[in-house]
Amino acid sequence: MIRKIFKVTLLLLLVAVCGVGYLGWSRVKNSRLDLDDVELMADPEAALEVDPDILDEIARRKTVGAEEAVQVLNQEETENEYSGLRIVDPKDIVWESDRLSVIEDKNLINFLLIDQAQKKGAKRQPADLILVCSFNLELKKLTLISIEKDFYVQIPGYQDNKIGAAYQIGGMKLLDQTIEKNLGLSITHNLGMDFDTILSFFPELKTTPHESVEEKIACINAILPLLEKKTPTEVLELANKLLSDVVMDLGPLDFLKYVKELMACDKNNIKECSVPTEEASERVLLTIGMEVLLPDLEQNQKYLREMIYFC
Repeated sequence: MIRKIFKVTLLLLLVAVCGVGYLGWSRVKNSRLDLDDVELMADPEAALEVDPDILDEIARRKTVGAEEAVQVLNQEETENEYSGLRIVDPKDIVWESDRLSVIEDKNLINFLLIDQAQKKGAKRQPADLILVCSFNLELKKLTLISIEKDFYVQIPGYQDNKIGAAYQIGGMKLLDQTIEKNLGLSITHNLGMDFDTILSFFPELKTTPHESVEEKIACINAILPLLEKKTPTEVLELANKLLSDVVMDLGPLDFLKYVKELMACDKNNIKECSVPTEEASERVLLTIGMEVLLPDLEQNQKYLREMIYFC
């Protein structure tokens, strides 16, 4: 819930600043920026976030036996965060993606927003916060979809992994393909930015890039009142700085068109959700040493369709 509020608030901030400051964007380089203009990972297996503590836990359960291990874990629940989690071998996972169908709707625009501002020559890191903004141009309805970072997925052409690894391995293109394969959502456009960069524009908040998510939320929530106190010139200057750090795959005029559509959206026509849902996923320990959310893909896609079309 905390991460979802953080992402939604940030998106609204971005739209507000961009909507006011688009005139100054003409001074920003007008060429399309390549979101994948960074060094590829040489070894995709390096993207596996193997936790030695999980491996130790799995080894202990094998040693003492499954039933006894559960009793031990229940006795040590305050010390062991893995209590009650089922152990799953990735080889035993049967995916249902073949039964999924891509949501095809010409009126549906899906923006993918991630918190990974990339610089030339830098190695990609896993995408941490991932948000899909699904806007129905005909119905004027917006659905903000938060994708949990522990979401275990099929990555086309690579080993199954957490969804953020798709970006680390193959950039936005592979992340787009991964979302489509596992959720049936076809991504229209991509945006990348560094959330810490946004906070750095407000020195009065006294934030640093290494503060906790909770502290960042408090800072983000404090930004909108600060914007209201700024003059139009100051807001325009801030927009120029912010937009120069935004990486996207469409030009400023095209982006402005979508911003105008979003700003015209009534607040009653905005919904937010996260996937995979608690009802259609299970938190498990993988034998390779990872804690993940194992989803029921079919149920999650059904849920997304209901949210997108306000059923």
